[in-house]
Amino acid sequence: MRYFLTSGLIYALLCLSSPATASPEDEPNRLLDGFHQAASRTDFSDYFSWSAQESVFLGTDGSGRWTLKEFKAYTKPHFASGTGWTYKPLERFWPISGNVAQYDLALPIPNGIVDDVANQVKHAMTTDED
Repeated sequence: MRYFLTSGLIYALLCLSSPATASPEDEPNRLLDGFHQAASRTDFSDYFSWSAQESVFLGTDGSGRWTLKEFKAYTKPHFASGTGWTYKPLERFWPISGNVAQYDLALPIPNGIVDDVANQVKHAMTTDED
């Protein structure tokens, strides 16, 4: 009986202490989800707690590129007025190389405006704004 209890206890400890197999995407997904949740809640402090001092924020139109200080200045009045943004990605693809993880974000575009969006993207890609 003692053998049974001992082996049962060892088995229980092994089951409880062995970590679940984590995928390489778990940590970047957790970080990005927290970042987006803070933006959706307009939580300025939490939103920027996810950022390193050397962070660069890229806009959606190709011309937006802000340092952390610049993006904080842009974001602060929006968050203060309760205007944030919510991203609900359909899927993420994470090419990971060493300690660098980059992702592609897929966002839904309603069928009624998809042609306009595609034309705007084409125009932006072919227009020399310099």
